[in-house]
Amino acid sequence: MDAVAALQAGAADYMLKPLDLDEVVARVERHVQRQHCIKLEMEKALEHAKEMMQQLMPASLLGDVMLRKDGVAAAGAPAAGKAGLNSVAETDFEEQMSELSEENHRLGQKVQEMERKLELKDKENRDLEAKLNAIDRKVSELAASREMGGGGGGGGNGSGGSGCTVVGPEQRAAAQQAAQAAQASLQGQLNSVAQANEDLRHKVDELERLMQSHTGVNSASNLNVRLSVNGGQQQGLPVPAGLPIIGGGAAEQQ
Repeated sequence: MDAVAALQAGAADYMLKPLDLDEVVARVERHVQRQHCIKLEMEKALEHAKEMMQQLMPASLLGDVMLRKDGVAAAGAPAAGKAGLNSVAETDFEEQMSELSEENHRLGQKVQEMERKLELKDKENRDLEAKLNAIDRKVSELAASREMGGGGGGGGNGSGGSGCTVVGPEQRAAAQQAAQAAQASLQGQLNSVAQANEDLRHKVDELERLMQSHTGVNSASNLNVRLSVNGGQQQGLPVPAGLPIIGGGAAEQQ
């Protein structure tokens, strides 16, 4: 399989054998750094969505406050004036509720998109861990082959002088230390990416809770405005426990 076929099949990278240890480590480090940058961008987008939710929370109560003020101001007005005020208030409230509903829909889509990205990042992290394990095995194999090559080269020089290069203990130790340092660096980056994944999951959960509470407040406000507008015509309408009846003064006058 060549590089084009491998990349078209879904591979993230492609290397030819025999593999060079330094090149493998550099490629894996680059993949980890790129995933970390993507995580940072996702966190910024999530923070922006959270700020938008916090700004929408007070706006959901705006219709309730406006209807309370209109009900008090129109308590002594004629029936025609009261009907006109209630009609205007209901229209404004419905427009605000429509805007809030659209905003909630967009935020819900953004949460679903972030959850899908999290699943993809988890898969990529598992792939990176598999590459790190492969590097560990490769380092062990290289260390073993170098030790065997050093012993065979010494025997050949003593008997017939085959010209093999003898790798000394200091060179083997230096190579092992460099490989271990690269592995430690990769492991640290993988741990950072895993922690970023966990933090992003918590933020997504918090955003979902905010959306649920925001939807509950909108439902309560919608019920209140219906009771306020139709209070004089539907005196027998049952009211759930704990919900205030807006425009009660006008209903008592009738």
